[in-house]
Amino acid sequence: MTFPLYTRGVSTRPIQQNIHCIQWGPNHHLAVASGEFVSIYRKERGSLKMIHQITKHKSPVTSICWNFPSLEITQASSFQFLLAVGDESGNCLIYDINSGRRHAGISPEHTNMNVSIVDIKWSTIKPSIIYILTSAPSLMCFEIGSFSRRRSSSVENCGEGIPFISFNLTSKFYVNLNVKMDFILCDHLKPLRLIIAGASSDNSSNNSTKEQGNIYAEIKLSDSFNIASFSKITQFPGSTSKKLINCEFFPFDEDRLVLQYPSSISIYNMKTKTGSQIVTKTLQDLCIFHNTFRFMDPKKFVAVDYDGIIYTFRLENDKWTGMKSVNLGSHVVSAAIDPYSDKAELAVMLNNGSIAIFTEFNKKYVCTHYYPAMYGVIEAFTSDTSTSNGKMAFALSKGFIDIFEKDKYENCPQNSCQNIKNQEQNKGQNNRNLKYHECISDGDQRSRYLIDEQHINSIHFLTPTKVAIEAAKLYLIDLVTKSVAVQMHSIVPHKLSVSHGVMAFSHLPNIINFIFKNGTQKTSIFTDNIKFFVPNYNIENVWLVFLTNGEIYILNQAMEKHKIIINENIGDINGAIFINDVIYFVTSRSILYCLNTTTKSSTNLHFSEFGLVGIKYYPYADTNDISNYLLVIDAKKNCGLVKIEKQYKLILLQICPYKVINVRFFDSNYVLLQTSNSIVRISQIPSFVDYVSANYEQSGKIPFVTRSALFSKGKTFEDFEKMAQDSGDLSFIQLTKIIQKSGNLPYNSQESVFKNQFIESQTCLSACEYASNPNQYVEYLILENRTKDAANFLLTNNQNANIISILLAHTILAPNEAAITEILQKVPISNEAADTSTIPNKTSNDTTNSLVGVAGVADISYLNLASLFLVLSKKYEEAVTQLFEMRQDLSALKYAKFLFDEKQIHEFSKKVLTSNKLLYFPELLAASMGDIHACVGFLYRTAQITKAYACIKFVEERKISVFHSEIADYYKFDDYAKLKEMIIQKWESNLPLSDEF
Repeated sequence: MTFPLYTRGVSTRPIQQNIHCIQWGPNHHLAVASGEFVSIYRKERGSLKMIHQITKHKSPVTSICWNFPSLEITQASSFQFLLAVGDESGNCLIYDINSGRRHAGISPEHTNMNVSIVDIKWSTIKPSIIYILTSAPSLMCFEIGSFSRRRSSSVENCGEGIPFISFNLTSKFYVNLNVKMDFILCDHLKPLRLIIAGASSDNSSNNSTKEQGNIYAEIKLSDSFNIASFSKITQFPGSTSKKLINCEFFPFDEDRLVLQYPSSISIYNMKTKTGSQIVTKTLQDLCIFHNTFRFMDPKKFVAVDYDGIIYTFRLENDKWTGMKSVNLGSHVVSAAIDPYSDKAELAVMLNNGSIAIFTEFNKKYVCTHYYPAMYGVIEAFTSDTSTSNGKMAFALSKGFIDIFEKDKYENCPQNSCQNIKNQEQNKGQNNRNLKYHECISDGDQRSRYLIDEQHINSIHFLTPTKVAIEAAKLYLIDLVTKSVAVQMHSIVPHKLSVSHGVMAFSHLPNIINFIFKNGTQKTSIFTDNIKFFVPNYNIENVWLVFLTNGEIYILNQAMEKHKIIINENIGDINGAIFINDVIYFVTSRSILYCLNTTTKSSTNLHFSEFGLVGIKYYPYADTNDISNYLLVIDAKKNCGLVKIEKQYKLILLQICPYKVINVRFFDSNYVLLQTSNSIVRISQIPSFVDYVSANYEQSGKIPFVTRSALFSKGKTFEDFEKMAQDSGDLSFIQLTKIIQKSGNLPYNSQESVFKNQFIESQTCLSACEYASNPNQYVEYLILENRTKDAANFLLTNNQNANIISILLAHTILAPNEAAITEILQKVPISNEAADTSTIPNKTSNDTTNSLVGVAGVADISYLNLASLFLVLSKKYEEAVTQLFEMRQDLSALKYAKFLFDEKQIHEFSKKVLTSNKLLYFPELLAASMGDIHACVGFLYRTAQITKAYACIKFVEERKISVFHSEIADYYKFDDYAKLKEMIIQKWESNLPLSDEF
């Protein structure tokens, strides 16, 4: 069985709960939530293909998040491509996308707990650690177990009265929060720190109803991922009425956050508690945007507004200048930049569910991939079960008709951004002809039509090539000529039904009109109003008619009426199916009643406590097959599958797990289930298991590096480099780039970042904060050796240019080494002076812009000022040494990257590595120095065997001589030959027997 479209083809319209649910994963994968579905796409050359769809959730999805995959053979959850999906019912399920199976998760023990998942994040350094924020409010942390423990489960009491059932998870911590939070932030620079933040309109203290502003708190974790400390709640600056819609870490420096509001974007400094607004837009609200800044591209960022305008901001002369790149002409729900791609690819989710991907060419964003979706709310749908073509038709709001059909893929134009504009431009137009024809994917096509109607009552396949539509008029779409015609302009149709090419409808309460294949028309008049009528599915031109007074008639081919009498009290009849000489009724007493009109025998089935309101049958099943099915729906939207056995015995086989608005058979094995105004599921019967998209079934597993592939294909350093890229192992990618000294690094590892990329990141920081933190900007200009620019800024941009700023400008322009030496001797620098907590910071109420002296402001301490004096005197090494010895590590690093050449930076790095400074990535720092011995030693000690083995291959292939390292001696590493032997032994001992471990 191959469907003519993917499951999501009729289920992509996002809802309010999905606004954060678009996330890029590694290797060009994109996950998007729509209602309770999550669709996973893979961007390939020239196409965007759906490769998997998650349909297990029964309530709207509220959060999705990819893990950071790892190729490390010793780490838990390595070689696993995990996607966590949280929903409104409190379920957070973790799926192994490579195997297509649910791998772990939590669910509330009781369904009436009224707790939803608010946000999800994964640890940046351990792929098996996940953080979950709930609306309880509470914060939880779990570690994912191995595949062999996948079926184990337990009940975790995550806070008072909040029991969760977990499986394949180990609880690390949980904590109850006093206020509701909306975001979790994981820091690449400080991996053992979390930030939780909340938006103003959602916050209310348990002890007070007073409205609070946008808030955050800092959580520090231990090495075992338990909570070490929890800071006080701090309020972001600004009005409480300005709601925070997204919050991320600013990747270019420590302790900075990117705050996104509906009409602005700000950079917040957690040290000084000040904000710097970099984007202000008042004409239209900005949409939710993820990955605003990327470390590999410091001089550019992108913003998208709700109206569909993409803005590109670039650094020019140390300031951000923005321009409109694209006008989509359609509303945007949310957007995200791919953090893994060198090309800064932008994915946007439109409010109708369409997905568009833009790539930058010549400083302009161009739509390169487009995955269309249906426009509007589903008002009616049908399927053509008469052939194997697998056609479906959907009537949408505002007169749109989408028809999906399997057809030969010929001369279909590539979709582009213009398709997005066409959807908006065509709204409201009165042309009843074909508006546009869109290609879904190879081998699949969709035709879209627009009729001049605001509401459509029903839609039917009259023949495989003609579609009948009941609205204020009777329309007929010809799929061959691609035309729309109106039948009988003066008649308003009601109760439209079709069978064997015949249309039947009622335009007066007691009259049925028939239009036959040859165009002739007939009418049949009844003595009372008609309730409904249905065709005989196997006999042409025979109809069953129900009147409002309860009478039932069979209307034969000669238009003769034969009355049917039911002697049993079965309640009001709400629907029926007519097959040969057998009628199946559904009644208000929840009875499915079967009557043989020839033998007068009957059978029945009681379905539920609620009245039945609908019944469906697959009319083209083999009439000799006794295993035919019926679908019935009750007033509470419960749907059941009923099997018809010998002597018309009725057996209830299965209840659908979803509430169903409408249902249709697709064929004898699959059904279409409408579960909301915008979602239709394709499910297999009799199990009601959702059909996984045909493309996923055909293509097998998502391309991903498995454990066995790593050992079988990992023969050269280039092999490891490619596998790191394919798997999305960022730490591995970082190492390969650093060891080869090429390319922009994907994330900020501070000391090991290349000099040019580090300086560009500081340029970005200074440009973002030059207004709120002018001292930092002056420091940046001096380090860049732009002393004239620094002096001009002090004198022209300083609103309170007082005697201090004038004197400092003079010092910058004409430094006097003797005077500076005398000043430093009179005001000696000590460890106490390095404690910036004793220096008062600039507050939000402080209107002075004076530079650090007695008062002190912002981020530049008294010590930094003294070091700048040394820089002005060209005493670079003394300035860096002074900062480093006074434990100003970040400042020392900044000065070294700006002022030193590569050899001096290596000497500085050696000081850092042999100090007591806490380093999260010492192996990267050693690699940046070219110290292979120390690098491999750090990797081996921290059980990063895959990376260590790749480094050995790099040395062998490039014929690099490995010198004995002083740093290795400091850390008491074995010599390189011994390390190499142990790493190879460890590698070979881990050769897998299979991919399951």
